Amino acid sequence: SSKRFPGKVLKDLAGKPLLQWTVERLTKCKSVSEFIVATSQEETDNPIVKFCEESGWNYYRGDLKNVADRFASICRIYELEHFIRISGDSPLIDPLLVDRAVNLYNCIPCDLVTNVMTRSFPKGQSVEVLNAESFLESTPMFSAEESEHVTPFFYTNAHQFRIVSFTSGKNLG
Repeated sequence: SSKRFPGKVLKDLAGKPLLQWTVERLTKCKSVSEFIVATSQEETDNPIVKFCEESGWNYYRGDLKNVADRFASICRIYELEHFIRISGDSPLIDPLLVDRAVNLYNCIPCDLVTNVMTRSFPKGQSVEVLNAESFLESTPMFSAEESEHVTPFFYTNAHQFRIVSFTSGKNLG
């Protein structure tokens, strides 16, 4: 439902849809056991669902404007303890970067591990690992604008959460 580039996640990039490149990169992560494509119930997203079904991928459909609710529903349905948020239009996402974020999450008690709080990685390399319980407790407090996304509430209210932020450089060993 992108307004700037409609249908972008299924646009062909070197012979494969953008979403396929993203998922294939994520399957290289040692820390990812499964993934779920979160999309909307809108008719315009039917091609994404069809592609997921043809590819044998898990997906969930929810409200177009309330992305946070989509993630909350996934957390409840799959009984998740934590989840990783990666945009479907990140075909060059670095699996090692994702594994690093999950490793930090597993080593440091926190609500959120992020590399976007202080941006040092290029766009398309954004990784956020969230504690599902903290996320579910927080979503009722999200504004309508915050509900269109997954994590802005955490950054706006950073003083209320245990956030581990990492940047590129030496600490990314």
